Amino acid sequence: MPRHQEDVPPRWVRNRALADYMGITEVTLWRWKRNAKLSFPPAAEINGIEYNDIDAVDAWMRARVVNRATEAA
Repeated sequence: MPRHQEDVPPRWVRNRALADYMGITEVTLWRWKRNAKLSFPPAAEINGIEYNDIDAVDAWMRARVVNRATEAA
């Protein structure tokens, strides 16, 4: 039986892996997370370590691309 999207657990990664995935530096990621205007998805913190939901970050990036395209039109 195929799994549905809602059945798939989120993929959680630490900051370095997320920066690599996005093709940015960890400093850029740090800045984006602290810039309230960007509304970057918040990370979950466990024992002082941040874990990021890649699915939430992907959705955030898609929304920014759509918003940018509609502003240009």
